[in-house]
Amino acid sequence: IVENVWDEAYEMEYYSNMQSKLGLGGDIKDMKDLVDDLLDLMAESGADFTVTFRLMSTCVRMMENTTDDNKDKFLDILTESCLSSYQDILESLKPSMPIQQIQTLVMVARAQPYLLHQFPKLLDDLKKLKQLDEFKKVTEEEWKQNCKAKWKSWLAKYRKRIRMDLTGSDTQHDLDAKKLESLSAQMNKANPKFILRNYILQSAIEEAEKGNYAKINALLKLVRNPYDENPGGDSSVGITGVSAEEYVKFTQKPTPSALAICVT
Repeated sequence: IVENVWDEAYEMEYYSNMQSKLGLGGDIKDMKDLVDDLLDLMAESGADFTVTFRLMSTCVRMMENTTDDNKDKFLDILTESCLSSYQDILESLKPSMPIQQIQTLVMVARAQPYLLHQFPKLLDDLKKLKQLDEFKKVTEEEWKQNCKAKWKSWLAKYRKRIRMDLTGSDTQHDLDAKKLESLSAQMNKANPKFILRNYILQSAIEEAEKGNYAKINALLKLVRNPYDENPGGDSSVGITGVSAEEYVKFTQKPTPSALAICVT
């Protein structure tokens, strides 16, 4: 009984949080499929979680103009800002061990299965190899077009839901700018602009090891105000210890090499 109550309470809280992040109203049960489809699409296209959800407020603001050109403009922004490239995904699917070593360990595991637990990376690498084989069956251009088509379809459903929430109708027409701006601002309060990623912290640690604690202090200020669009009060300046250029990089989709950095 306790387990069932916990699962139900957790699910309600989870989707309630997603409702806030996406600016959705109405019954939580009615938006579960939309949320689940989004998460599946993000995983398939290698979308950055933080940047994608933050960008949804921009999608809402741009609904003031319902032209196809405007919709395509947002899709281009999303593709450039949030999604992984074909090469990035190929890189992410590369196994951590050389193929020959994997083949050797598989032979050992078949003969002595009880040794499998000593090689925790083996199962992950085998899964990656299977995914890599499937991924390579489509060309880069085919993959790009497929991703865009799926995102375009999901965004159409999302905009329809937002229109229904704001007007009670899904009729295609321009929406009130003030309502869109208000909803966008609410969404930004649920989606941080900045999160402390491993590669950011590592760069600060390296500076601190040299006796320079400016970046550590700057990151402390940023994590205290992660939802602010311009934590330094001026988009052209940044805050002490982190330049405006660095802050922009810190709030963008990290590179594959940056994602590989782990703080121990």
